[in-house]
Amino acid sequence: MRYNRLTLNTKKREAAVDGEPLELTHKEFELLLFLLRNREQILTRDQLFSRVWGLDTEIGCNVVDVYIYYLRRKLKPHGYDHVIQTVRNVGYMLKESRPCSPKPGPG
Repeated sequence: MRYNRLTLNTKKREAAVDGEPLELTHKEFELLLFLLRNREQILTRDQLFSRVWGLDTEIGCNVVDVYIYYLRRKLKPHGYDHVIQTVRNVGYMLKESRPCSPKPGPG
């Protein structure tokens, strides 16, 4: 599976940015895979939690925020941590943000 610079090999459970491997735990991979399968869609914390950790888990929902932080930290050296966007008071989405064009200066 591919989304811009991000590639996930589901059979080998490998992830890479621009061909450079990411070392992910099982849960990090599952979370990133679910985000990738639902790219450019807002996913609530509850959706992410139930899909990756399951409904019968005793862990609190804030684990989603913690694992998003872990994923961003692993994507940052590749300059790609911005691909996981926070939707305030709702959840997260995988979306490539387009940098704004610089405004022309005077003169």
